[in-house]
Parts: sequence; C-alpha cells; structure tokens
Amino acid sequence: MPRFKTGHLPDPAEVRRRRAGFHLLKGRKGLGVAPLPLKTNNRQFLPTSRGGPGILDQGQTSSCEGHAHASGITLRFAITGSAIPLVSPVCIYTCARYFARQPTPEGRFLPLTDDGTYPSMVLAGMSEWGVTSATTWGDYPADPVTINNEPTIEDLESCAEFELEGAYFLQSSGDAFCQDLMTVLAAGYPCSAAIAASSNAFQGYTGGVLGPLDDAVDHASLWIDYEWDGRNYGSLVVYGVNSWGEFQWGEADTTGIRGGMYRCNRDFVSKYSQDCAVLSVLKAAA
Repeated sequence: MPRFKTGHLPDPAEVRRRRAGFHLLKGRKGLGVAPLPLKTNNRQFLPTSRGGPGILDQGQTSSCEGHAHASGITLRFAITGSAIPLVSPVCIYTCARYFARQPTPEGRFLPLTDDGTYPSMVLAGMSEWGVTSATTWGDYPADPVTINNEPTIEDLESCAEFELEGAYFLQSSGDAFCQDLMTVLAAGYPCSAAIAASSNAFQGYTGGVLGPLDDAVDHASLWIDYEWDGRNYGSLVVYGVNSWGEFQWGEADTTGIRGGMYRCNRDFVSKYSQDCAVLSVLKAAA
C-alpha cells in the first residue's frame, strides 16, 4: 500500500470529448501574445506570508482534487495581488462528490465515500455552488473521520462566498501541450494536473527532476512554474506543488517552502496532459 494517499479519478472518454469549451476562461484567446519568458516565478507567492496557500496536506484522505484546486485558486489570487483566505479543499472535494452522486432506483442517495473524484466534477461543483474559505467550512486540515460528513443546506449556501468565473481544460498534446502549459503559467494561472503517484519513484521522491512514471494516473497536483532554454522543449523543467505536507515529502525551494514541491521534465508533463485544467478564476460573490 502506498505511504501517501491519492484520489484522482480520470474523466471518462466521452466526458473528455465534450468538455473542450467547459467554462471557457475569459480572455484566454489573449494569452500568449508576448514571447514566452525563459522562466516564471509564480512560486514566490506560494508561502502564506505572501498570501499563498503554502503546502497543503490532505492527510490520510483521497481529497487530492480538492487540495490541488484549493491551492491553485488561493495562489492565483496571491499572484494577482488580491490575496484571499485559504479556499477550502474539502469543500471543493465534498461538492464534487455531492454533485456527481446519482440516486438509487428507489430515489435514495448513498452516503458519501472518500474514494476520490473526477476533475470535471470539481469544476461542475464549483459552478453549481461556488467555494468558500477553509475557515467558513471549518474543515482544514482534512480529517478522515469527518471527510464524508453530509453537507447541510447551510454548508452549500456558504459556498457562495466565491463564484466560478471561468476555467478550461488544455486539449493539446506533445510539444503543443508544453507550449500551452507554459503560456498559461507565464500568464500567472496555476494548472491542475493528474499524474501517476503510487509508484515508489514518486512516493519516495526527495528531489531532482522526474521523468514519466509507468503507474496508473491516480493523483491530482498543481503545476505553477517552468524554466527552459528558449529553443528546445527537451530542456523544459516544470515546478509542481503536491498536497502531502511540507515536512514529509518532496523538495524545498528558495522561497522558504521547506518541502512538498517537485520538478519534472517535458516527457513527464506531456504524458499527463489529458486531465490538465487551467485553474478556475473566482470572483467574490456580490
């Protein structure tokens, strides 16, 4: 059994075919007009002292999709200079499972289970209800004892604190995907990414640049920065943020983050391009 839990469920093929225009991000066609810089530094805003989320910890739960999106949304606001309280990762995770749940033939809804969720359901849940801060939801750090608590009407209504304004899934592959990913990171948009995380290579990662892994795609994390030589995509290095805590896993960074980050190469990001979403932009509810 892996030491750290995962919880990403890949969207079915039919959903992938139909989601190209899902919640198109306002102004996305204007991204990438200027030449791409050789490196980005969005991670300077990752520490909580800069308004970022820091390194989140999903604990022994399968709520990685909620944590990746909560981290990315909170970081996006810090990057834009309008920092907000930490967005609730369990709110996002709970609403996605609540939204995706189907009634039985008798019209009953089965209890929530902590077995992961789909990225499209995360965006659908935020579109339906919005999101709220971790303080308002009252759920962070994530607790396996309470992760399956049924949300009340008051819980769902509290999500209107922030409303979804736009998001979209990257649709390209290979070098075109690398360019698209670099374009959105250069514009200051963190990008959620579904990766293979149950292998010993990832579970035991302490530093260095990762290549593609052969295990099944099962975990959501966040890509926030890149660096390259300006000519060859083979030189591309992407900076990732994970949700297994700052002290138990990963490598440190010069921003003051003491662990929980990773780096990966062009072949790594290209392999995991199918469920890669430009992180949702939120606005404060009127």
